[in-house]
Amino acid sequence: MRKFRGFRMLTVMLAVGGWMLVGCGGISNLTGPIDGDKALAGFSTSSSSEGVTSLEIQWRNGTVSVVVDTDATEILATGTKSVIAPDNTTAEAQLEELDIRFNVTDSAGRLVLILDAPAEGIASYSADVFVRLPVGVALTVESTSGNVQVVSNTGATTIDVLIGDISVFNQDGDVVATTTTGNIEVNGADGGVRATTEQGNIVINTDPGDNGLIVANTLSGVVTIVVPGSTSAELRLEATTGTVIANLDAFLSLNPTFNPTLVTATLNGGGGQIVGTTGNGFVTFSGIGN
Repeated sequence: MRKFRGFRMLTVMLAVGGWMLVGCGGISNLTGPIDGDKALAGFSTSSSSEGVTSLEIQWRNGTVSVVVDTDATEILATGTKSVIAPDNTTAEAQLEELDIRFNVTDSAGRLVLILDAPAEGIASYSADVFVRLPVGVALTVESTSGNVQVVSNTGATTIDVLIGDISVFNQDGDVVATTTTGNIEVNGADGGVRATTEQGNIVINTDPGDNGLIVANTLSGVVTIVVPGSTSAELRLEATTGTVIANLDAFLSLNPTFNPTLVTATLNGGGGQIVGTTGNGFVTFSGIGN
């Protein structure tokens, strides 16, 4: 395969000393005192990759980084976890209750990596994880707060974050990326892309392939889409309040329409679909040489 590089309900309150998350159903007490003693520890856990076809990462608070290693024979998760509590003794005790583990599910080939915390009692916690993944594993990441980055995955990738940026690089397979507040970047991918954010910018630099799909939607932010000049697709770019800028010089386009807030065209005879929309901001589109 040719490589081309290139509303859930959430209330956010600004409190003295930092942001506090409120009302995230199922999330263990992320609110609490910002000041206090911090306990920090490293962790490492692994699972055999034999028979694993998909990995689901269920995270809560902290960064998630996933890198595919062609030499990997197991799935390895390493990182640091931390707790802030009123005193050091409480912080150390609560740190022990933060559990990072792999769960084997009843579904054939599905493995789950989970950050588990007690339902009550922990004032503030986070965990940053680095996952080394073998090739050919579909990936799903669900996180409450924190940035997510995936590099060189060779299976479908789905990422869903409440607050945080999403970055996907050198992906071989389709990408679905959703965040409520954060930026999304998909760069150097072969496959379709669906990217949605309510508050943030979207950058897509990818090859959707024959009859491929690119959909990029933000309520407030800038959408930038770059594809090869050989891409065949129906193009629609729209800004409710803002401007659309499209450079179609790299394509054979049919029936283009241009106005400041809407551009449509049939690129190279059509076949796939490219949609870029913003409620408030700019949408830019261009093609590069083959």
